[in-house]
Amino acid sequence: MNKPTLVLLSGLLCDRFVWQHQIKALQHHATIIVPNMNQFNNADDLIESIIEICPSQFYLAGHSMGGWLAIELMRKYSERVRKLCIIATSARLDSAKKMRLRNQCINSFATVPTEELVNFLAEYYLYKPEIKLSITDMFKRNINALVSQQEMMIQRRCCKSPTIKVPTIVLVGKEDNEFFKSTKYIACHIPNARFVIVNDCGHMLLLEQPKVCSELILDWLLS
Repeated sequence: MNKPTLVLLSGLLCDRFVWQHQIKALQHHATIIVPNMNQFNNADDLIESIIEICPSQFYLAGHSMGGWLAIELMRKYSERVRKLCIIATSARLDSAKKMRLRNQCINSFATVPTEELVNFLAEYYLYKPEIKLSITDMFKRNINALVSQQEMMIQRRCCKSPTIKVPTIVLVGKEDNEFFKSTKYIACHIPNARFVIVNDCGHMLLLEQPKVCSELILDWLLS
């Protein structure tokens, strides 16, 4: 029997590294695709590039910005997605505070040293300081995508969630002050979605509670 394909969409300045524990746990059960999220500043173009490398049917998981993109992908290609996993994200338009933060990041890119910028972002999103070094290293690798990714988020016109009928799990870290409410909101508006709060972690729960997240995603994949 052929393995299903699982597509993993990463968050802002993240790459395959953020999914490393889940990939290790799932690779024997699924063919895993982690698209490059650094090449576009337009969501429609990025989604089309993702679809081009996917089979006709696949499972879809997205973290943070990748979670929003997963929901956007469902608007146009829901018939190709068999199951959906949404992790620590928002389907709402930015608040005035969040918009200011995005513009601050864009304006800081050319003037603030990279080390200072990635440290600010790591501290903003992290709950467990012991993984800060690995997070800052990942952010540095992808720092050139900061402006395009922030612009893509700013360009959002409508964040009303599409009707989602596939089996869905929604995960969020208990200490994710930035995205807890918005992630719970998404879960409440997807019929029969399973909503799971992961303890002792924040926005970077995939790395802060890797074993728990891997087990939850594996159970969703196989159930």
